[in-house]
Amino acid sequence: MRREERRRGEREEQERRRGERRGTREERRRQEEETRRRGEGDEERGEETRREERRRGEETRREEKRREERRQERRRGEREERGEEMRGGEETRREERRQERGRRQGERGDKERGKETGEETRREEKEEERRGDKRGDEERGKERGEERRREKRRQGERRGDERRRGDEERGERRGEGKETRREENKEEEEGDKEREETRREERRRGERKEEERGRRRGERRGDEERGKETRREGDEEREGEETGERREREETRRRRERGDRRRRQKETRREETRERRQERRQERRREGAGEETRREETERRKERERRREETRRREEEGGERGDEERGGTRREENEEKKKKKKKRKGERRRGRKERTRREETRRGDEERRQGERRRGERRQGERKGDRTGPKRHRPTGKTPGSPDGQSSPD
Repeated sequence: MRREERRRGEREEQERRRGERRGTREERRRQEEETRRRGEGDEERGEETRREERRRGEETRREEKRREERRQERRRGEREERGEEMRGGEETRREERRQERGRRQGERGDKERGKETGEETRREEKEEERRGDKRGDEERGKERGEERRREKRRQGERRGDERRRGDEERGERRGEGKETRREENKEEEEGDKEREETRREERRRGERKEEERGRRRGERRGDEERGKETRREGDEEREGEETGERREREETRRRRERGDRRRRQKETRREETRERRQERRQERRREGAGEETRREETERRKERERRREETRRREEEGGERGDEERGGTRREENEEKKKKKKKRKGERRRGRKERTRREETRRGDEERRQGERRRGERRQGERKGDRTGPKRHRPTGKTPGSPDGQSSPD
């Protein structure tokens, strides 16, 4: 609400300043028109007019500066009345910096306008004097120069107004955007904290529930037979994993050897192709030789091909023999692959539920065994025929850790 009132006040102030500037420009235009109508013709009067314009420009800038200071003073008083000085210290400093920046830019614009106007005026006056000397039409040259100067001043004033207005609007938007972003970030951080706390609480609750469930299951199913079954399954799994790793290594080695054999065969075929091309080239070169020469060449070629065929057959037979020596033919390898695939499929079907059950059973058995071991250590001094010992031992009265090896292996 206070921000809206402040904005409304600033808009009214801007409208008032625009009206004052408009009135000042109208007054200046009226005076210039009056001056032009009076038709000051000589250089001295023109110089006097320029001095008057500069003086009026300085006076206008000083008046604007005083108005700006009064406006700042009034705003500061309003903020103090509304009690915003403490809360909005940073905002006040921002506003003052923005106003100072706008004022500096305005002064810089005024100086630049003054320089441009003065330079342009001097250039135009020289040009008009030269043309007036040539044509004898000094009055028309002056009028055109005056008109250009007025247009320049109007453009400079418009640019200065637009720049100041843009600075003020940018400052307002920046202040609002920062405040909005700060509030949004704060709300987002609070929401993140609440969500993180909820997630932590749910995770703790799930862990407690899972521990309670595992403990109950272990107590319910932690008997001797289940423990034996668990150990047997663990042994079978370890054996299966070791066998699978061995088979995997063997399969990798076979694949590597097959690849080497294929590369050798490919190289042999490439060599044969090169030789055949060379022979065809030689035959073309020897085209025109006698029938006898061709017959000898044909026989030699047949002999070479026969030797190559023999070499290829020996390599293939050697490869098959090597496969048989390494543990079976390709059919057996395919059978082995099918078995492995089937086993993996079955393991996936049993899935994680079975593994979870075994893990919980193992954990429950381990806790139960530790409790029994502690109880057995307390009963170590009792008589030999005692039947109240740990139920998983044979009725010999032996307790865990006895030196004769009668206790159950842990």
